[in-house]
Amino acid sequence: MKISLSLAEMKCPSPEIGMAFKKLAEQQRGRQESMFSRKVNPGCEHSGVWQWAMEHTGDLIHRASQAELPEWGIEALTEKTRKLHRALTSTLPMGRDIERQLKSNYEYHSGADQGKYQFKGSLELWERMAYDAGRRYSKAYDALEPLTHLQSLGKEAAVALGQAHWHDMLGAILELKHLLDSGKAESIYFELES
Repeated sequence: MKISLSLAEMKCPSPEIGMAFKKLAEQQRGRQESMFSRKVNPGCEHSGVWQWAMEHTGDLIHRASQAELPEWGIEALTEKTRKLHRALTSTLPMGRDIERQLKSNYEYHSGADQGKYQFKGSLELWERMAYDAGRRYSKAYDALEPLTHLQSLGKEAAVALGQAHWHDMLGAILELKHLLDSGKAESIYFELES
């Protein structure tokens, strides 16, 4: 990762911006953070890959909102972005893996082995529950109001993930990865969008 601005030199430009960042980070840790939990958002667990992606994608906006520890925010944002990029561009891209896993998990939970719980509905219902959970996740993240371009990219990725728009999610992740890898993210971390 090339760094144009020393991570140690990153400082929040004002207490007001610091408070706004803190508020956004705390909001993400509320309803949005719980949207990958089966108890809050039933159906999200129908694909472990999708549930994993919901957790890590949701963290992007939080990591881009660390006014007190921006150096940690950049490092954690970089780590999460790289994980998601690998998942989206692997030999079995995440979208296809999720579709495959929805079917295999249905077979497991509707069969004699039944896993942690037995599902007594059709494959169509199982998949609809998963996609409904994705839409609820997307709606929760769509309600957040990012302040910066990095935060907006995190929101864009989360909304696209919930809607199963893999190409749009990849576009947001690729732009975020480029900003992080080029070192530009440090210089725009606190730059507010108009």
